[in-house]
Amino acid sequence: MHQNFILLLLILSFLSCQKKNKTEIVSRNDSNLLIGKSTEIDSLYPHDAVAFEFFNNARQLYNDEYYDSAVNEIKSSLQIEKGAQALNLAGLIYLKINKDSSIYYFEKAIEDVPSYYFAHNNLSMVLRMKGEFESSIESSTDGIGVARSSEDLWGLYLNRCITYTFNDEFDLAQSDLDSAKLLCPNPELLVEFENWFMYHSGKEGLKEVLN
Repeated sequence: MHQNFILLLLILSFLSCQKKNKTEIVSRNDSNLLIGKSTEIDSLYPHDAVAFEFFNNARQLYNDEYYDSAVNEIKSSLQIEKGAQALNLAGLIYLKINKDSSIYYFEKAIEDVPSYYFAHNNLSMVLRMKGEFESSIESSTDGIGVARSSEDLWGLYLNRCITYTFNDEFDLAQSDLDSAKLLCPNPELLVEFENWFMYHSGKEGLKEVLN
């Protein structure tokens, strides 16, 4: 559940960028979410000790916003061992530098471990940032197809809901929002997001929390 609470924080950071424009930003908190915290995801970290050290260095530099230095470290890690977590982190780092390179690494992470739903989710977000909504929706759908628990699924539905909203597909967005609310262990966490959705779907204005 921890990773999904961070997912909500990330999604809300997207929504708080601008109140009236459907614009996205990336939060500094995204590395914790997008790399993943579950036991299954933990097994995808580099096994080689030196590769793991480079990986950790890259993650810390990424968190500290030293992206060029982070690129050097993650490249060193990948030269030793190419695994889903390192590829996914490379995608995150390049998201700050070059979105096309970011897409490349997220796709490579998925190619390495097709069930790595965090990478599907990340790919969906960067495609949405590029305005490629149909591809973003497809990636989210792929992530939903491989997620194994309700704790994983509700955040993925919420992410796809955002893309449907950006693409003015409000009925589909509402369906995904309803699914997220059913699966979320604490639906009260979604109140702020629901206000954002209702505003952009024309159903209601934003409540005070987003004013």
